Amino acid sequence: VASRIRYIGAGEFVSLDRLTPRRLRHAVTRVLGDDRYRSACRRWKAEIEQVNGREKAAAILEEALDLTRTAPAAGPRHDKTPGK
Repeated sequence: VASRIRYIGAGEFVSLDRLTPRRLRHAVTRVLGDDRYRSACRRWKAEIEQVNGREKAAAILEEALDLTRTAPAAGPRHDKTPGK
């Protein structure tokens, strides 16, 4: 999700393996200080509203949660790899 947000110009992405307070502060400062990010957010907000995106996302989440609740519990995993 974060890389898509970066791709559409609505935010930045800092990978967890490179995350430091300095890098995070720099990314947040850049996003908050550059109007291009705000413009991209407005564009995508309008697009999401036009396609009823919030309701669709909520329906997808609700369906996924229902599937999770009804899925059988995973049993113990038996790795057949020698030496493990």
